[in-house]
Amino acid sequence: MKAKAQSNNSMDVRAKQRLCYLACPSNSELRGGGFAPRHLNRWQHLLVLYDQPISYLYVYEVRHLMRRLMFYGDQAIAANQQIDQYLLKLLGTTAARIGYISSSSDPTRQYFILKRQYYQQYDLKLLLYVELDVEYNPDLVDQLFACDAIHLSGGNTYYFLYWLQQRGLMKRLQHYANHEGVLIGVSAGAIILTPDITSAQLCGDVPYAPLTICQGLELVDFAFVPHVQDTPEDYIRMQAYANQQQRVLYGCHDGDGVVVAGETVTLVGNVMRMTQTSA
Repeated sequence: MKAKAQSNNSMDVRAKQRLCYLACPSNSELRGGGFAPRHLNRWQHLLVLYDQPISYLYVYEVRHLMRRLMFYGDQAIAANQQIDQYLLKLLGTTAARIGYISSSSDPTRQYFILKRQYYQQYDLKLLLYVELDVEYNPDLVDQLFACDAIHLSGGNTYYFLYWLQQRGLMKRLQHYANHEGVLIGVSAGAIILTPDITSAQLCGDVPYAPLTICQGLELVDFAFVPHVQDTPEDYIRMQAYANQQQRVLYGCHDGDGVVVAGETVTLVGNVMRMTQTSA
């Protein structure tokens, strides 16, 4: 069944194609021919889509499809599988292509290979390694932003931000997150997504002297800290930071995560939420 829609070209082609795939996952004929991206023009309204094989009506609200962000505390333990399921939903397909930005030089690709293996368990393809400092190759940048998702790795958050600034990638990452693909932040990479990266001090990151501007990508209005240990000292320091910054702070244990889909923020696992307290 065709969605009745007024013409509006504000939705990008990749987003339209993803919706077609989600609407008709088991009918290649409908997906490939009878139901085309041009049927999904009015993205700010409800679209009623008919899936022939199971004869149900599905309603997809596409009011803010564009912003899709994953905040991982880590990607090293089995508990992350619950967060991974949200990632698969945001991607909409297991055939997604993922690019990787390394927070620092990885000469043997040790960490990249580990992440490739991590994503392979879901048949996701980690295709492209991009390094910002030692082996930076500007010819890879366009390929990176053509991926369905971009993985921002863990490491020292201050050093990572410095090189993102030096390579002029901040605005392009912001545009990508708001209009094109999924940003996957792990530990330091997740902190980069926030308004200010100084929450990195809460998990032990040492400032990098050449970095003078600690403004992150500002894709959300909250702060984030990974590797929370549930000690009294952790609580005190996180509360002090929330008060200082006058914003919500989410603290993630390893295995926890935060998922942002449009305007919806979902806490996965035992995520701590610290709010500003009155003096």
